[in-house]
Amino acid sequence: MAFDLLERRTVKFMLWIPSETALKPPSLVLGTFNSGPPATFHTIFSGQLRSSDRHDLWELDPNDIKPSLTNDTVYHYWFEIQDSSPENLGAIQVTDPIAYTVDYRDTKSRGEHVQPASVIKFRNGKLWPCDINGNEPSQVAIPPHNSMPENNHMVIYELPASWAKYKQIGGVQVDVGTFTDVLALFDLKTAGDRFRDIPNIANEALVADLGINALELLPAADAKPTGEWGYATAHYYASDFDLGTSSALVKLVENIHSKGIRFFTDVVMAFGHDPYIFVAFKEFHIIPENEIGNRDSYQSRSNSLREGWGGRLWRYIRDTDTYDPKSGRPGNIHPSWAFHHGHLHRWMSDFGVDGLRLDSVNNVANWDFIESYKNEAWSLYRSRYDAASPSKFLVIGEELSVPVDMVTSGTVNTLWNEPFQGRLRAAILGEPTDGDNFEWTVRKMVNCTLDLSHPLRMEHKR
Repeated sequence: MAFDLLERRTVKFMLWIPSETALKPPSLVLGTFNSGPPATFHTIFSGQLRSSDRHDLWELDPNDIKPSLTNDTVYHYWFEIQDSSPENLGAIQVTDPIAYTVDYRDTKSRGEHVQPASVIKFRNGKLWPCDINGNEPSQVAIPPHNSMPENNHMVIYELPASWAKYKQIGGVQVDVGTFTDVLALFDLKTAGDRFRDIPNIANEALVADLGINALELLPAADAKPTGEWGYATAHYYASDFDLGTSSALVKLVENIHSKGIRFFTDVVMAFGHDPYIFVAFKEFHIIPENEIGNRDSYQSRSNSLREGWGGRLWRYIRDTDTYDPKSGRPGNIHPSWAFHHGHLHRWMSDFGVDGLRLDSVNNVANWDFIESYKNEAWSLYRSRYDAASPSKFLVIGEELSVPVDMVTSGTVNTLWNEPFQGRLRAAILGEPTDGDNFEWTVRKMVNCTLDLSHPLRMEHKR
């Protein structure tokens, strides 16, 4: 399934700005990076992008740049724009919002608000996604459909990739695991350091022997912090700089696929730390306190304002007449919907995602968007196989209140069931939990669609 903006970016530098405000044309700042030490960036070109044949879409043909770009060379670049955020920082350089690879190594030396460089390779007159070392990653090969477990036969192993390895810094254990360290938990041929101090298991593929058949990585898209869980997503189309390259992630997924293990990843779409905060703030983001009368400011099923947790909340209720990044045609669309559908295409196509966990769906607070994301994911999955069973892909919603009607309405396929572990413990110990006796504790473990309004449940409470 094609996504127009991602097709166009192979031949030109592209920046989509669906803004109602007339802005100065954005510029491209392009150069080469030397890792040093010290790390340095050499600017070879700075110039304005041009308005394309599509409204709100800016472009620059790399073959028009002077001096001419060198074939088979890796370049770093930013877009220089006028800040549209409430901070009003003026002219700033931002990462390409659809960059497949970002590089933080020279960020600090370039100013307080400069974001990581976008990375691309120029080869044979086109722009090719590449790792920071210039390697062009392949796409994950589609596994045989019959080799993957059914949804009702899965045992999912949830893992923050950074937990796969640690080191001591000043007497404190710091998580520094990478995609390769995760691979070492599954593959005896891959060396890992996580358990090197434990006799006899330094290089054992520990997870491979647990009986799991699905790996769920906490958000693997690029996040600002280092060594944390990954929920401060900044660059949705790029694999996390601190966790490893796209090539390393492809290798991990292909390895677990060969073992009949499905790959899930978490996605954070309630809030972000993305370039559109500066590129086109009011089209993509919202400050609830400033829009009390807008239902987009409130969490689902409550009167509480949405919470950004240090990031900026995505705006989901706003139509804009603009270029549609998916179809390539002009239309009245929701910019945030289109942006998130785009990175879904990237992850499903390149990394072979077999399932998704959508973080904090109550804080996303737009069931129509969530359902559209789920439907797009399923369409992409079905396009892999000519005739596929519908039971080997899954979109999971995470909300601790377990709003079952999200499942019955078809908004998501299933819900994160955090209370299950409390019920399991209570059943093992023969104790009541959450007002339920033993019978209803077990009933709810077997059938998680039972809720407080269920007539039989109300009867046992009387």
